Amino acid sequence: VPGGTMNPACMGGWYPTEQGVPSQKLNITGTGQNSWEWHDDDDIPYCYGATSMFMQGFQWNSQTCIVYLFPTWIIRTPTAFLLACLGTILLGIILEGIIVLRRIAIQTVSPGIPKLVASTVCYGAQLTLGYLLMLV
Repeated sequence: VPGGTMNPACMGGWYPTEQGVPSQKLNITGTGQNSWEWHDDDDIPYCYGATSMFMQGFQWNSQTCIVYLFPTWIIRTPTAFLLACLGTILLGIILEGIIVLRRIAIQTVSPGIPKLVASTVCYGAQLTLGYLLMLV
C-alpha cells in the first residue's frame, strides 16, 4: 500500500440509514448528470452545520451554513443570506458616513477637549465598524 496509510483489515460497509442523521432517498433514473431526483416528504434544508470561513474561497451555494459576525448569527435561509448582504452594504455606507462626520467634526468643533472627544468617538466608531466589515 503506497504510503502505508491503509489498513487492509478494515472492511467498510454501506449503511443506508443511521439513527438521528438526516438523509435523502435518491431515485436513480438514468445515467446523465442530473439523472437523480429527491424523494423525501420533508423540505430540503438550505444548509447544514455552520462555518465562519470557507478555505476554498468564495462560495455562492454551499451545503454548510455561514456564521455572520457572531456565533449565534447563522445564515440558514436564502432570505437571511440576502439580508446579510444588504446589511453588509448598509454597514459600509454607515462607515463612510462616520468618516465624513469625523472630518467635519475635526474642522468645526472648537479646539481642546471637545475636539478631542468628538474625534475619539468618531474614530472609535469608524475603527469598530471597519473591523466588523473586515470580518465579513
